[in-house]
Amino acid sequence: KLDSFMMSAWVAARGAAMGSLIMNESNFQHILRVLNTNLDGKVKVMFALTSIKGVGRRFSNICCKKAEVDLTKRAGELTAEEVERLVTIMQNPRQFKVPDWMLNRKKDNKDGKFSQVVSNTLDMKLRDDLERLKKIRAHRGLRHYWGLRVRGQRTKTTGRKGRTVGVSKKKGWREAAVASRCGGTGRCAAPRPRAVRKRAVCARAPPLFTLADAAGEHTQRAEPAAPGGGGGWKSRGGLRV
Repeated sequence: KLDSFMMSAWVAARGAAMGSLIMNESNFQHILRVLNTNLDGKVKVMFALTSIKGVGRRFSNICCKKAEVDLTKRAGELTAEEVERLVTIMQNPRQFKVPDWMLNRKKDNKDGKFSQVVSNTLDMKLRDDLERLKKIRAHRGLRHYWGLRVRGQRTKTTGRKGRTVGVSKKKGWREAAVASRCGGTGRCAAPRPRAVRKRAVCARAPPLFTLADAAGEHTQRAEPAAPGGGGGWKSRGGLRV
């Protein structure tokens, strides 16, 4: 019995040293609601806060230190007061001397302030920025509007999925004619006689008339003058031929 007791004590101490989860079920919250986001209560506070949109590991670390929250705590073990302090610091970081270079919204276009935008506010700010770029007809705004890559990536060979790109093979004239007659069924009750195809004239072929014909001057073989005439050659159309 003594050996079993010592073994269980050793396992408990080893688990505590390795960071295993030993919690009080009475006050533990498995799901924590903070800033419209569900946090996993079994994860440590610093990493649980990163589930909030706009909060990274570095920012959550400094928020926990400013709020004097133990970093080894699980998110489900936080009290209501600690959660309130964390939310206050995340929404107003400059009041708690968080440096400006750690914030994700520097020199806002409208008011020029430094702030940390999180959760739904981040989506709203991003949407406003895109609308502003589209309104001023900036290059980035136009690329967003067209649904193309914005950051200078190659688009010739990548990102072609879901987009009609390339040359589609057209049907031959025989298949198209049969489909038009039969409604696409391939069966014709009374096939029409085969029409005589006209000879196609190539656009690069030489013209069928000369430049003189185009000017209205028709040349013919020269004929001798009538007997008793003035001699010389017969003139037609004002041109001596």
